[in-house]
Amino acid sequence: MSPEDAARCCTLGLLLELATSPKPGLVDRLSNPDDYAYFTASAVALYPCFLKAARGTPVGDAVICSTREMMSWQRGGNTHLGSLLLLTPLAKAAVEAGKIEGLHRSLEKTLKQMDYRDLHKILKAIRIVGPGGLGKVAYLDVNSARTYNLVKHRKLSVVEAFKP
Repeated sequence: MSPEDAARCCTLGLLLELATSPKPGLVDRLSNPDDYAYFTASAVALYPCFLKAARGTPVGDAVICSTREMMSWQRGGNTHLGSLLLLTPLAKAAVEAGKIEGLHRSLEKTLKQMDYRDLHKILKAIRIVGPGGLGKVAYLDVNSARTYNLVKHRKLSVVEAFKP
């Protein structure tokens, strides 16, 4: 798969999910028109960042790119944070896999290669977006300087940080 195709697939996935109706309690094409416009605008704005990931940019850098683009192209706040956190490593892995049959192995490799710098940037991206309901937590609080010091000091990888 080419980097351009991987980025298009990620963007198209967001748009198709948004167009699905009805989705009780979630934004879709029949719900609030302003929300739908925000979600559509930010989905399209994410394409260049998915492309960066697909071309080999570190996932953390691509996630920062995505959150900044998502927030700058619309005024509806957090529209796709959860989705972009899932799709960004997938864009990178899809290109490296080449074919769908190798995607699982490639995604596993991509996730294991994400290091403390990626984790630092992912946590920073979450802080930038400021999704509702985060509150304060004892471990990996995105609003605490202690978190970023811990990640750097322990060189905590993404996989290590989010192990159950």
